[in-house]
Amino acid sequence: AQIFIRRMILTTTLPTELALRAPSLADAQEIADFVNACELADCGFSDTDPETIQDFWGDMDLAKNAFVIVNAQGQIIGYTGIKHYGQLLLLDPNTNVRLDYRGRNLEAFLLQLAEERGRVLWAEARLAGLPQVKTWSISETRRSLLEQRGYTVKSSDMSMKIDLRDYAPTIRAIAGVEIGVAQLPQDERAVHFVIQEAFQDIGGYLYRPFEEWREGVMERPTFDPTMLYVARDGEQIIGAAVCRTYRGTNTGFVNQIAIARAYRQRG
Repeated sequence: AQIFIRRMILTTTLPTELALRAPSLADAQEIADFVNACELADCGFSDTDPETIQDFWGDMDLAKNAFVIVNAQGQIIGYTGIKHYGQLLLLDPNTNVRLDYRGRNLEAFLLQLAEERGRVLWAEARLAGLPQVKTWSISETRRSLLEQRGYTVKSSDMSMKIDLRDYAPTIRAIAGVEIGVAQLPQDERAVHFVIQEAFQDIGGYLYRPFEEWREGVMERPTFDPTMLYVARDGEQIIGAAVCRTYRGTNTGFVNQIAIARAYRQRG
């Protein structure tokens, strides 16, 4: 995935035969379906599902910060969303237009709409300087669209997968280290500390205060406390992995994983 940053300008309007409204939680399936179809057409694979859509919605006001375009039949043919994230604005990477409605400048309209709303969020947060928007892409089609709008690539990362049906994972014992499920809520601040320390070392990641991180991770409807693992050296938490499962597709995802600096390079 490639991560983009853009400073904002405005130009486009919505065709009169289409309507705009805010999405509801019940729209997640329809949005996921057309985003999935778009990604399959653009890059040959997709793992977008309703839970993926709702993950982004977990800490945002849908009524104000997310938008769907609907046709005369009430079908959703476009979607976007944006939220404040640290010192940036985060554009939903699922922003997209249904395949049979492409080529009508609707993508540019959605980006403009999100950027306009982002300006308001920035002003409400009373942040200094010009707002910047962060998003990411897994397809050349979306990358081209973003670059046409003035977004620039700031970094790239890789998604790695493993099929556990063909691979039985084993945990190698490490002397003095115990691995198990986190004890909540008492472990929350220690987990936050380890993750923030590790992510600062990666570069390009802003420090997230505890309450902001907790809201974005633990207060999401898809958070599963049984999938939050920690490594302990005695009473000290020295590692953490925030994981989740997608029930509909029988897949899982490692959302955040971190090891304290003094314990790295030990497996």
